[in-house]
Amino acid sequence: GDVSDSSMYASALTNTLAVYNQAMASQSPIVNGRQYKPYGFTFIKEGHPFFQTNQFVPATVYYEDQLYDSVKILYDEHLDMVIMDVGVRLELISERLPYFSISGHNFLRIPADTVHQVISEGYYERLYDGGIQLYKKEYKEFKEVLSVTDGYQAEIIEKYFYYIKKGDQFYRVKNKNGLLDVLKEKRDEVDKYLKANRLNFRRDKQNTIMKAVTYYDQLTRSR
Repeated sequence: GDVSDSSMYASALTNTLAVYNQAMASQSPIVNGRQYKPYGFTFIKEGHPFFQTNQFVPATVYYEDQLYDSVKILYDEHLDMVIMDVGVRLELISERLPYFSISGHNFLRIPADTVHQVISEGYYERLYDGGIQLYKKEYKEFKEVLSVTDGYQAEIIEKYFYYIKKGDQFYRVKNKNGLLDVLKEKRDEVDKYLKANRLNFRRDKQNTIMKAVTYYDQLTRSR
């Protein structure tokens, strides 16, 4: 029951596991975490809750003030949690993991914006980092599907949210107008640029925001 579960978790937390890391082979770093429980149901249409792939892939992880540059992880986008493969699947403690990089994608843990309440605490992929920053939140929602033969299953619904950080404030970008509002100092120039390059917000959201932010940053830096 619950008691044995929680004591098992407690012992998993206190049982530190050595992780092999090429750079530190002589002094293998120690990782704290608890065992990751797999989902108790199946996903339809080859779905899975992880970022890009359900296979462990090599990553760089900054955990407990230590950089690991050759560990294998999965990023669970439903639980917003990183799982490391150390012989067992281990959940890393999010508060101790400010940064990780997987397949060329850089994720940062951003604290909740309690003032403007635009952004909630969690991992965000940094798409652009200049005079302003662009972040993406990818979330996998589960839609319950009941099957006569297979019982409870879940269908994955992917959701994407985009945030521009300007100064120390975050803005969520929902549409083209909202995008131009955030880039208001160069609104007309950015608008012209998007039209000239046939960038359509609805059809090609990420690329359009990315190009607009990059162009805005060039304009504002070159003054």
